[in-house]
Amino acid sequence: MTTARYGTVYWDGHIVNIDIGYDYVGGQSRMFHIEKKLNYEELVIKIVCAIKLSTHEDMITRIIFRQPMLDNGIIKYGLAQLSDDEDVDMMFDYISTIKLVDSIVLYVDILSRHHRIKDGGIGPSTSCPIVMEGEGEDNLRNDNYPVVRIETCHELQHSAEDVGQGDNDDDTDFLDDLDTMEMILGLTRKTTFQVFNLMMEMIMISREAVIAATKEYHMLQHHQFCYDETKSRTYSIKCKDKLSGCQWHLRASRKENADVWKITRYHGPHTCRNAGVSKDHGHLDSRFIYAFILPMIEQQPDMKVATLQAEIKDKIGYEPSYKKTWMGKQFAIEKIFGGWEESYGRLRKFMHAIVNYNLDTVVTIEDDPHWIEGRLDGNVRVFDRMFWAFQQSIEGFKFCRPVIFVDGTFLYGKYSGCILCATGLDGNNIIFPIAFALVDKEDSDNWGWFMDCLRLYVTDREELCVISDRHIGIKKAMQKDWWQPPSANH
Repeated sequence: MTTARYGTVYWDGHIVNIDIGYDYVGGQSRMFHIEKKLNYEELVIKIVCAIKLSTHEDMITRIIFRQPMLDNGIIKYGLAQLSDDEDVDMMFDYISTIKLVDSIVLYVDILSRHHRIKDGGIGPSTSCPIVMEGEGEDNLRNDNYPVVRIETCHELQHSAEDVGQGDNDDDTDFLDDLDTMEMILGLTRKTTFQVFNLMMEMIMISREAVIAATKEYHMLQHHQFCYDETKSRTYSIKCKDKLSGCQWHLRASRKENADVWKITRYHGPHTCRNAGVSKDHGHLDSRFIYAFILPMIEQQPDMKVATLQAEIKDKIGYEPSYKKTWMGKQFAIEKIFGGWEESYGRLRKFMHAIVNYNLDTVVTIEDDPHWIEGRLDGNVRVFDRMFWAFQQSIEGFKFCRPVIFVDGTFLYGKYSGCILCATGLDGNNIIFPIAFALVDKEDSDNWGWFMDCLRLYVTDREELCVISDRHIGIKKAMQKDWWQPPSANH
C-alpha cells in the first residue's frame, strides 16, 4: 500500500482524451507536498498556495482528479470530480491501492470575474475546456477498483448512473454536466438558494473576492444588502429592505491558519419585493467598476469614460455615473501602470537602467530637498526637472538637416507639468526626435535650462536654424552666445 506524498495541479490548459486516457495540454502546473491525508478544504488551500492564487476576483470552480486505473497491467487514466470531503477521502484511499503510484494529479478550473459577466450575464470559464479525441470516459473505468464518483453538484440533478448513457458514447453530456458556469455565483438561471448552496461549498482567496461575488449577485438579482457585522475575520451582510421583513442573510469567515475565506452561513432567498432595474445600483461602486473594466483598460488605456459607461450598461444592465466610472478607470490605470508617487519615485532608477543598457544616452535629473514643518528630511528628495536624449538621437542628428524645432506641451494628471521637446528633420523630411525635458511649467528658467542642455549634450553644430512659437522663455534662451549667429539662427 502506497501513500500519496505530493500532488501536481494543472490549470489554464485543456484536457484531452488519448490512448492511455485523459491528459492535460498547455497551461501551467505546480507541485506541492502532501504531509497527511487531507479533507476537501485542506486540499483547496494546498492548491491555492501552490498556484499562488492572489487575484481578489479569482475563484477555483472545479477540481478534477486524474484517476489512474489498471487495465490488463497497463495504467490508464479517467476523470473524477472532487466536490466534498467524501470524494477527497475516497481519492486518498483509492491511491493507496494502486502500486507504484505515490502522487495525485489534479486539473483545476480557475474563473476570473472578468469572464463572469459576458453575453448578458452568462459567461463560462475558459480555463479548463475538455477536448475529446477518443472514446467516452466510461470505457476507461475499471470496476475492479474503487473510484471516486464522477458527479456534478446536486443542483444539476444528474446521478452518476446517468453519466455516459445514451446512444452516443461521447462525453459531451458529461462535460455539459460539469459546465463551470453552473457553479458560479449569479451566473446560473437557478434559484437564489441553489446558487448560494454552491457558494457555500467554494473557498475564495480573500475577503475582497467574497465582497465582489455578493455585489455581483445582488446586481444581477436587482436586490441590495447592508452590512450586519464587519470584523477582520468575519464578513456578514443582510437584506437592506428592513420594512419588508426579509430575512436574507449571509456570513463568511476566514479559515483558521489560512488566508482563505468560506461562506459559512446563509439564509435565503430574498423575500422582499424586487423593485426592478433602475438606472444605477448602490453596489455598483468604483471598486467594482475597476475590476470589471480592468481588461478593457489593459487593451486600450485611452478608452473614454462614456464608452466604459455604455459597456457596463450593456453587460450588467446598470449605468453608473460618470464620476464613479472615472474613478474606476483611475484605479485600473494605477493597477496597470502604478500610482503617481510610485512612478516618480522609480523615475531615477528607471533612467539609470536606460543609461546602463543604452550607453552614451544623456540623462540629467534635478531635485530639491524635502522639508517637513521646517525640518529637513534627508531620506526624501522632491523631483524638480529632468532632461534626456537617447544615444541614437544624438548620433542620428549629425546626419539630419541643420534644423531644430522646439516646443512644449502640457501634462494632464495628478501632478501637472510640461514636456519640452526638440525635433529635427532627416534626409527624407521625416520628423526626427532629438531631446526631451520634463519640467513643472513652461517659463524662462526651464526653457533656458533645456536649451543649455540641448547645446551642451546633443549638438555643437554650427549654422543651425531653430524654429519655435517665439515663447518669451525661448527668445530669452536664444540670446546666449552659443545660440547667436553664425552658430545658430532663430
